[in-house]
Amino acid sequence: MGEISDLIKVFTRFRNVLRNILSSPDVMEIGRRYFITNLFDTTLGILGLIIGSLVAGVHEPKIIIGAGFGSAVALSLSGLAGTYIAERAERRRKISEIERSMLTSLKGSLLEKTEMLASIIIAFMSGIAPLISSTLILIPFMLSYVGFIRIALAFPLAILESLLILFILGLFMGKISGENIIVYGLVTMLLGLSIALIGLLLR
Repeated sequence: MGEISDLIKVFTRFRNVLRNILSSPDVMEIGRRYFITNLFDTTLGILGLIIGSLVAGVHEPKIIIGAGFGSAVALSLSGLAGTYIAERAERRRKISEIERSMLTSLKGSLLEKTEMLASIIIAFMSGIAPLISSTLILIPFMLSYVGFIRIALAFPLAILESLLILFILGLFMGKISGENIIVYGLVTMLLGLSIALIGLLLR
């Protein structure tokens, strides 16, 4: 009975910390910024890979899926680790400044736990974006791999899907900025396509 009571207390403390973090505009704003940036970068990278494979005559879905997920996993791990290290350092500095002003240690305090968990949540939002983008875009090639559709159809579907993701991302950013969401969506989509084509020409 005592163990159950202890578990309930631990869960309650964790829930309170998590609630404080998720209600913090600072945490969600930073996490959202990382998420959007990595989603945009990954979508561009996968789009460039698909266009490049089409131009080079690569018609083996397994190769495209492997290359796409390989790049996405690398970006995901990089975003996860890099973001966590950067955020943890910033939040550790914030705690140290408070400790100096209060002339007391905050080690093990609710504030320290909240700030450290915030670093993990922001890092997760940063790292998950590449996996979401790559999985969505590579679905046509997965369907082609299992024989559900032809590879000739997978290419245009994946390209359209990439452009749709960029357009939706633009809509979201337009809503945040308070500007015309349709114009923002179209600009983001065309900008992404232009960057992917320029990257292809420079190879």
